[in-house]
Amino acid sequence: SGPYFTAFKAWAAVKGMAGGKVGKKDAEFFLGKADRSFDDFSSLPDNPEKHGTVQSGRVYDYRRRDFNGMMAYLLSDPAIGERKVPQDSEYSGGINPAAPVGRNFVEGSYLHRAFEVRSGWGGSKGCIIQRGFEEKGGMGAYLEESKTGQSGHVMIFR
Repeated sequence: SGPYFTAFKAWAAVKGMAGGKVGKKDAEFFLGKADRSFDDFSSLPDNPEKHGTVQSGRVYDYRRRDFNGMMAYLLSDPAIGERKVPQDSEYSGGINPAAPVGRNFVEGSYLHRAFEVRSGWGGSKGCIIQRGFEEKGGMGAYLEESKTGQSGHVMIFR
């Protein structure tokens, strides 16, 4: 929060209007280096032509909201509403193919652990999943121990 975050969000809006996206360098310029970043994520659903996928390079609110017995964090974009995040414009022409006609957002996208499926280490229908999410060194475990744990802001870069 604060003036640097406000300036960063304004810069992101300007880049968005011009058809661009903010990147890691933009975030570091306005906000400084992240205290922690994470990898081993799958940020695309198993089938991008069938399921919606979260737009990268945007700031999202997150809050703890578990489901199906998993530690999970619900993503929201305050500009479009609670539980909603924009559909990535690089997939399906910016329209979520899993939603009713004309929706350019994904509803109910979460950060959570990868679960085992026959095709590999995880499966997704629009969520951002990480191997080891709940384990030491995973994003979920980190958020639980951080000062903002239950809610805060997150950026996703592909």
